[in-house]
Amino acid sequence: MSSNSIPLNKKKGVNTENFAILVEENLSKEIEKDIKNLVSLKKNKNLIGKLAIITGIISFFPIMYRIWLTKNTTNFTYKNLGLALFSNALWMYYGVLGNTSANLWSGILYFGIYGYILFFKVFF
Repeated sequence: MSSNSIPLNKKKGVNTENFAILVEENLSKEIEKDIKNLVSLKKNKNLIGKLAIITGIISFFPIMYRIWLTKNTTNFTYKNLGLALFSNALWMYYGVLGNTSANLWSGILYFGIYGYILFFKVFF
């Protein structure tokens, strides 16, 4: 028998003390593994930001395609588009000030989307 294995059975029954030690060791390893996963998640915050930007932009594709086909922008008021453009200009500024690329790129891309919608609203 190796030194790492703990016998769980004895002649008179289960050795609960050794079983508890085994469970505690495995639980400690699982907790350490979970902590390492959380740390790696923090390291990948830029990846999460990029994923959020991509999914947000993709969610506008059907709207932009519908506007391209129909030239109908009645769901968007000028006030709505003006506030959206202003908001995203502020996000771009915040991204520059805070040196956060996710905010900067998000602001730029959404500004472009709302500019696209405003273009169709004004010219069609």
